[in-house]
Parts: sequence; structure tokens; C-alpha cells
Amino acid sequence: MGSIILISMKKIGDSFDLSATDLVGYLNCRHLSRLDRAVAEGALAKPKVRVPSLNDSTPSI
Repeated sequence: MGSIILISMKKIGDSFDLSATDLVGYLNCRHLSRLDRAVAEGALAKPKVRVPSLNDSTPSI
């Protein structure tokens, strides 16, 4: 099973490039935005998220 790396906010020079997802994330969870900024600045490692296969959770018939 693989992992995906979530990358959204990017630091370009002294400013940040934000996506619509970043803005919605900020409205819902300001802590998430601080974590995203820390990743963009290189202070935190990029999180890896395990994406389970649909076959893992789908019962066989």
C-alpha cells in the first residue's frame, strides 16, 4: 500500500502561495494553517497519509 504526501501551501520568497483548500482549511482550523506554514517553511516534515484500498474495507459478496 502506498502513501500520498499532501502539499498545498508553498513559500515563494518572502510570501506564501495559497490554494482555495488552504483558505477553507484556515476557516475551519487555524491550527492546521500554522502546521501547513511550518511545513512550507521547512520547520516540520511533510506528513504522509496512508490511503487504504477500497478492497480493504469492502465486504466480499
